[in-house]
Amino acid sequence: MILRGWALANQGHGHEGVEQLRQGLTAWRAVGAGLVQPYWLAMLAEAYWWAGQCESGLHTVAAALVAAQRNHEPS
Repeated sequence: MILRGWALANQGHGHEGVEQLRQGLTAWRAVGAGLVQPYWLAMLAEAYWWAGQCESGLHTVAAALVAAQRNHEPS
């Protein structure tokens, strides 16, 4: 769902893609997964940018950096 959302946003369906990405991230978190979350968040930030929602994208980048620090992942 995450990758599908990113692809939709990349193809000009920004709002639909963002929603798919958000749903995918919610499902990812629901199973307790934490690793790779910064990568998914970076994809969401990019989708926000394509959808013209730059402020949401910047907040998402900040969340990705926090998640990377928390999980000791490269940022």
